Amino acid sequence: MNVFVAGATGVLGRELVAELAVRNHRVVGLSRNARGDELVAERGGEPRRGDILDEESLVSAAEGCDVLIHAATAIPTSRKPTDDEWVKNDRVRAEEARNLVSVADEIDADRHLLQSIVWVARQPDGRTFDEEVSPNPDRTTRFALDAERIVRRGGEDGDFDVGILRCGWFYSPESAHTRQMGSGLLDRKFPILGDGPSGDGMRRFRFSTSRTPRERSPRRSSPTRPAVGTSPTTNRFLSRRC
Repeated sequence: MNVFVAGATGVLGRELVAELAVRNHRVVGLSRNARGDELVAERGGEPRRGDILDEESLVSAAEGCDVLIHAATAIPTSRKPTDDEWVKNDRVRAEEARNLVSVADEIDADRHLLQSIVWVARQPDGRTFDEEVSPNPDRTTRFALDAERIVRRGGEDGDFDVGILRCGWFYSPESAHTRQMGSGLLDRKFPILGDGPSGDGMRRFRFSTSRTPRERSPRRSSPTRPAVGTSPTTNRFLSRRC
């Protein structure tokens, strides 16, 4: 396949480029500068310049690709994001989704794959859930559900298949949130030690330069799939690796 990755220089995108290249796919990675070009090329991809908020540049960058992968995000990385930061994130994510839907239609792509968040369907009573339950977004996941709806509508109106992967929480040495956690531990400011309630229920993906995590994605008729680790990761386990 000829695969275009938007967000190719991010924590998730870099691993996608490397994994797809290893599987002998031709991978085009969106880049904004020379350093981005290096990150994509080092992982076996072909860097092409463009801006995910500029539809025209995206059409040029994705030309000739059969599959588009939307792995770009603008999630706030501050410890206590303000409402303004979330509003900006919502706007950017929606505009990204609309642009890539237009690009998929313009270049006659076969498939559009969107990376979303598993917690858009988290239930208020804490019970287990899958992709079949009704979404229940909060302020931090609303943007993901908006993007899902934009992409689904685009697939219905256009002539390309849609796939949505609702991923768990990522952690890696290069992730901003993992670095914050490590800094907090070193500064003795990390709020929860031990297993902790947030650790008991979280399923996380670990990314490294040498290993791509395997996901459990049931084969069902729905275009939406959960993509999370096969077992929960406690805060004790995570903190020992920060």
